[in-house]
Amino acid sequence: MHYHKKILITFLFITLLYGSTITLARTETTTEDTIQITDVIYRFGPDGTVTPMTLTITMKADEKREDALSTACVEKALNDAELQTYLQNILGNNTNIAFIKSRGRGLHTDRVNLVPVKRIFKKFPNLPPFHRLVKIHKIHANYRIDQNAYSLVKPLLKTNSTDYSGTHSVSVQGFVGYTTWIGMIAERGFFVRCGFAGYGLVTIS
Repeated sequence: MHYHKKILITFLFITLLYGSTITLARTETTTEDTIQITDVIYRFGPDGTVTPMTLTITMKADEKREDALSTACVEKALNDAELQTYLQNILGNNTNIAFIKSRGRGLHTDRVNLVPVKRIFKKFPNLPPFHRLVKIHKIHANYRIDQNAYSLVKPLLKTNSTDYSGTHSVSVQGFVGYTTWIGMIAERGFFVRCGFAGYGLVTIS
């Protein structure tokens, strides 16, 4: 009986530490100075879908896994052709869209709103348009417990960028891009520095 209780307590602790979605990662030392890791990041597409992506990354031996994954999110966001096309199409309607890269420990949430978007029947253009519900993600990260948290924000139609270091909070409405976590609430965000990079309407406080 006591043995089963110990197993249950251990399972609950692991679930709290790593969140509801536990990723099985593989680590392999390739040289004395580098480590090769395999882990998962998540792509938030323009259509509201969230897709897991398995990556193999070579990082420095003294580099933290969460930092390497956050860097991977930045590279993916900047080189995602579909995201870049999407941004070109919507920039004329909203000039406040910005690029953001951010990482830190604290509360991470993802709220989803269903927004009706007018669509045209391609095969029957004479028919009246219909409305399709599209998922719009709002990412929020509260870094109030992390003095080493960091965010960079660069409006797409401006040349200057702004850095934020230390305790702060970030909200991104209409987020498209990549994150190192998934779910309405990322429990593991209190134990490791979760990161994300992408585009949207950014608010820093």
